[in-house]
Amino acid sequence: MKMYLHICIRGNAHQSLFLEKGDIQHLIDLLAVFSYKYDVEVLAYDILSNHIHLLIRSDDPSNFIKALRVSYAHYYNNKYKTEGSVGSRGYVSGIIRDEDQLIEKMIYVIRNSTRHGTVNHPYSDPFNSAAYYYQKERGIDYRKEYQPVEKNTYLPWSREPIPDHFLINRKGHIYPGCFLRIKEVETLLGSYDQAMIKFSNPTEKEKTESEKRSPTHSMKVKYTDLYISQLIMKQIAPRTIPQLSVIEKMELAANIRQKIQVSVRQLSRVLNIPETSLRRWNLLAPKK
Repeated sequence: MKMYLHICIRGNAHQSLFLEKGDIQHLIDLLAVFSYKYDVEVLAYDILSNHIHLLIRSDDPSNFIKALRVSYAHYYNNKYKTEGSVGSRGYVSGIIRDEDQLIEKMIYVIRNSTRHGTVNHPYSDPFNSAAYYYQKERGIDYRKEYQPVEKNTYLPWSREPIPDHFLINRKGHIYPGCFLRIKEVETLLGSYDQAMIKFSNPTEKEKTESEKRSPTHSMKVKYTDLYISQLIMKQIAPRTIPQLSVIEKMELAANIRQKIQVSVRQLSRVLNIPETSLRRWNLLAPKK
C-alpha cells in the first residue's frame, strides 16, 4: 500500500553534493526517470547544495533512493574524476499520516531554501518544484520550452532510457511537470491565492526558529554555495575541487575569503573539508 513520505538526503558531514548548476539539473533528470521506473509519485522537491528534500508517495522507496544515489554518484565520479559514494549512506524518511500533516510537510519542503536564506521566495529558486504549480494562474507555460523526446533516448551519463512520453529541452533536461503530481498538489493547497500565502509567509515553526536564533546569527547568505563552487571551479580549471589536496584547499579558502564575503562554514561545505580544520588555519579574514 502506498504511503506519503518526507525524504531527506544529506551530504556527508553536511558537505556539498553539487558543485555546478548542471549537477542539480542532472539530479532532477534522475528523479524523473527513476520515479517513473519505480512507480514513485513525486509531489514536491527542493534541492540545496548539501541536502535534498522530497515529498513522495510510495509503498517502498528504498530501491528508488538507491538507484537515484548510485546513478548520481556514477555521474559525479566520472565528471569530477573521483570515486566512492556521494553524500551520507543513509537517508531520513518520515511517514505522513494525514492530510494536515501532508500540507504542512509540503510547505516545509517548498519553503526550505527560503528558510535557509538562499532565496527570498520559493519562486526565486530554480531547483524548487514550486515553479511548476499554478502555471495557468500565473500566465506561464514552461512546456513551450520543451519538445517530445525521441524514442530510444537515454539520459546523459546514464544507461537509463527517458520514457517516450516525457518532454525535454534543447539541453536534454526533462520537464519536471512530466513527473510531478501537479494537480494533486494544487488540490491540496487550494486556490492560487491560498497557495501564495502559504508559499510567501514563514510558518509558525520558522518563526519559532527565528526567535531562538541569536541576534548575531542569520540564516541569510550573501552568496550561495553553488556560486562559490562555480567561482572556484573557474579559478582552478581544468582541475576540479575533489582533485585538490588538503593544503591546496586551505590556501584556496584563504584566497577566497580575501576576495568575497563568505563564511568558513560555507567553504567547508564547498571544499569538502572539516570546518574545524579550516578554522585552525589563519584565513586572514574575520572569522564568522
